[in-house]
Amino acid sequence: PFGYTNIPGWDITALVAQPTIVNDSNGMPLTGVKAVSTGADHTCYINSADEVWCMGFMPGFEPATSCPKIENKTPAECAVFPRPNGILVTNVSDVGGLNSVKGMWVANTPQQIPTTYTPVELSSGDDHVCMRVSNPGVNEGNIHCWGNSAFGQVGDGTNNHWTDPRLVITDTDGDTVLATQIDLGGRHSCALVDNSNINCWGSNAASQIGNSDLMRDESYRPFDVRLEVAP
Repeated sequence: PFGYTNIPGWDITALVAQPTIVNDSNGMPLTGVKAVSTGADHTCYINSADEVWCMGFMPGFEPATSCPKIENKTPAECAVFPRPNGILVTNVSDVGGLNSVKGMWVANTPQQIPTTYTPVELSSGDDHVCMRVSNPGVNEGNIHCWGNSAFGQVGDGTNNHWTDPRLVITDTDGDTVLATQIDLGGRHSCALVDNSNINCWGSNAASQIGNSDLMRDESYRPFDVRLEVAP
């Protein structure tokens, strides 16, 4: 990675003018990466063993620094990721970041995301991640998401935040969501599904999920974006 970053685990300064080697959880140069995805303050990847690992942090509140002050919780309790193994940034030089990271609970080395499924694709929003898997269970979809879900962007039907992957539930028509591709925005998620349609969920504050019928500014479960072809 290069440019400005405050993502831990990369042993770099705040501004990097050239690519820098990323180390694994044992401090060795990371190799065998099959896929990578970056969000606002996190990075996740699939390794050669088909495991998912993430580093950085995903806050449960915006701005992240407001949670300890307003909710009277510790930084660890305020974090969606990492839990439980992280560090409290008291010295920004520990993570190569700027003062905006100070007081955050972060993973400064990669941490494995628990899953029994085989991931084939990752995509990140600001503070949430989705993975497409190759071995869904019977009558299950093949998308699993985790992270901040204040706007329903995880897609499990709630606005709960999740540290571990959650299965994206059936769409608003009751159909299983089987994706051939996934792509996430800041606070919303979309999937190209097996019937060549698009399912989206999460924030619709700027009409980014294409549903003009919503009674509120978000959808907690996927719905079909009706694709219209001009005559």
